[in-house]
Amino acid sequence: MLWSRGAGTADARDAFAAHEFVRAARVCELPRSVFFSIFMPPGERGPTRYQANRLAVERILLEGISGMVVLRSGISLGSGLRGIRPYLKLAQRLPLIPLGPWRRNTAAVVDLGTELECLVGAATWDGLAGRAWEVPPSAEPTHEELVRALIDVLGLRRPVLRLPLASEWLDARLIATITGEDYELCDYLVSVLRTDYRCTLELTEPFRGIAPQPMGEALAAAVRDWRELPRYLNGGRTTPLVSA
Repeated sequence: MLWSRGAGTADARDAFAAHEFVRAARVCELPRSVFFSIFMPPGERGPTRYQANRLAVERILLEGISGMVVLRSGISLGSGLRGIRPYLKLAQRLPLIPLGPWRRNTAAVVDLGTELECLVGAATWDGLAGRAWEVPPSAEPTHEELVRALIDVLGLRRPVLRLPLASEWLDARLIATITGEDYELCDYLVSVLRTDYRCTLELTEPFRGIAPQPMGEALAAAVRDWRELPRYLNGGRTTPLVSA
């Protein structure tokens, strides 16, 4: 999907891109396509801004292409990937890590091996077209548990400051500053922090034979596989960390 530099126009741009894809798919008689999306909020909760954006695109594609499969996933635990990058950079760059009340919300994580197996299945297996399915997660930690797990994997000493209040504007600004991502994008994505972010078990049914990698192993692989590893001093010893 396309992304604009203004979150206010992102919905329109993504919807336009989805309709254009539908038209192109019909012209070339595309038999199967997979849209990679994100987990939706559990129960009766309404979607956040970013989840609502993905849900709107899902509907356009599913209604427009008979062979469309939607595959939803959590935070991908892969080196350099956008979903895990803010957590890595927080652990890397800040001596004290501030987390708002959203730290208690669930942040489902998915290892790359499981994600790839499910993507291949979604693209090739019979009986999956016409609806959304979900990748079984490695774990469903809270945001704080995920941050602490990363701190352990990186071998760092980082106290967590539990803030009683949080501001979406401040969170987005902090993430943009730390990660170098565009602020408008961070402002849009940070809304997902406000709700639990986990899978719906029955939607993982086609992939029940796939065993996700444990979160600790997946996090260790994500850090180990990072291509640029500057070294930082930590407690009298050097520790390889992710690139700045």
